[in-house]
Formats: sequence, C-alpha cells, structure tokens
Amino acid sequence: MLRPLQTMRQRVTLASHLRALTREKSVAYRRHPWQQVGITRPVFTNTAVAAGHDWSQGTPRRHNRWAQACLLAAYSTQQPCGHGHGGTP
Repeated sequence: MLRPLQTMRQRVTLASHLRALTREKSVAYRRHPWQQVGITRPVFTNTAVAAGHDWSQGTPRRHNRWAQACLLAAYSTQQPCGHGHGGTP
C-alpha cells in the first residue's frame, strides 16, 4: 500500500518554491487579473490589500484564499472590498 504523500508525489510533475510577495508585489498581484479582463478601477482598497498581505505573510496561495473570502463577504453584504472585509478569512 502506498503512503498518501507517495501517491501525491507520483502525480506532481514539477514543484517550485515561491518566495513571499512584498507589499508592493501583493498590490500588483491583486490588480493583475482584473486588468487582464479590462477592469481598471480598484476592486480592493489599499487598506484591504495591506491587511491581506499581512494575514497571508506574502504567500500567494494564502493571499488568494484571503481575496476569495473578501470578495464573498463583499458580495454578501453588497459593500466594496475593504469596507469591513479586509481582515482575516
């Protein structure tokens, strides 16, 4: 019987280590997908992105998790991201 990590390693073709993002890179990381689809106004306030960066410690995967939680909270309250949604998920 294979151990769980062995089966996962068999499926992973390439592994890479991403360094933590700086606060400035976090802002750019948050804006990039929106710009790619033509949205030019900020979706997250600077305060919210700073809170997301602090919570995630610059880790992109955690920053994505924070952003998803923030967007869901904003949708459910019909308030822009960063108006009470900038904290931890």
